[in-house]
Amino acid sequence: MSRRDDNRRARREALVDAAARLFAEGGYEGTTVDQIAEAAGLSRRTCFRYFAGKEDLAFPDHADRLALFAQAIAGEGPAWDRVRGGFVSLGHQLTAERQRVVRQQRVIESSPALVAADRARDLEWEAVVARALSSDWGPADAPVVAGALMGAIRVVLRRWFADDGSGDLVAQGLAAFDRLEQGLRPPDSPAQRPR
Repeated sequence: MSRRDDNRRARREALVDAAARLFAEGGYEGTTVDQIAEAAGLSRRTCFRYFAGKEDLAFPDHADRLALFAQAIAGEGPAWDRVRGGFVSLGHQLTAERQRVVRQQRVIESSPALVAADRARDLEWEAVVARALSSDWGPADAPVVAGALMGAIRVVLRRWFADDGSGDLVAQGLAAFDRLEQGLRPPDSPAQRPR
């Protein structure tokens, strides 16, 4: 990478780190873009070169993660397997950045505006999954399957975040995929039913 690329990356990371710290200390609503820029040692104008607004600083990795995920699940082979593989890769990424993503989630959960923004971003993921699944399920059923899958993924992530990122996120995600693949009916024998 060039020195210019290194500088750009360093400025972007400085803004992300400053925003995360200030959001955690003063809340999302109580923090301004000017405060974030100042804490990062940059100008407001520079901040807007990297992020369209304060909300994007609360979700700094969203666009890149979604683009990589969409790329990972494109291609040949059974759609379900491609999507499962994409979520396994995502689970490993989140686990590697456990402390950072848990901290970001705490900020999101503390702000009604960010909870709504998070839901809108979830719908983007759901649409990408539906597009991938449409090769096997067709355009009518793929959104239903994608919605069910994303619901299961949300539950897995919610539990993982509630436990401060402890536990094996990938194993929990794969268990959710297996449950959906087996069908949503409860196990046949009463002894096997979850309590």
